[in-house]
Amino acid sequence: MSADEIETRYGYLRKRYSHRTLVPFARRLDDDTLACWDTAYSQSTIFLIMDFSSKGLEELKKYNHFLDWLKDALQDMIDFE
Repeated sequence: MSADEIETRYGYLRKRYSHRTLVPFARRLDDDTLACWDTAYSQSTIFLIMDFSSKGLEELKKYNHFLDWLKDALQDMIDFE
């Protein structure tokens, strides 16, 4: 994601999911899933967030380690191709 897109998505996430502090850094191209850090957790914890979901239903998956998310993201990319 570009810096502008991160900034824009961050603002929208703050409005939609005010109970969390989500910082997006990657997105899927085929849906509204965002990979985010939540400042309430360690930096190695990654959350997959389905943007535009109802508050409380936004979290799709939690990864305790960045590399676990990266492996899944790379596999998704391979499968998509």
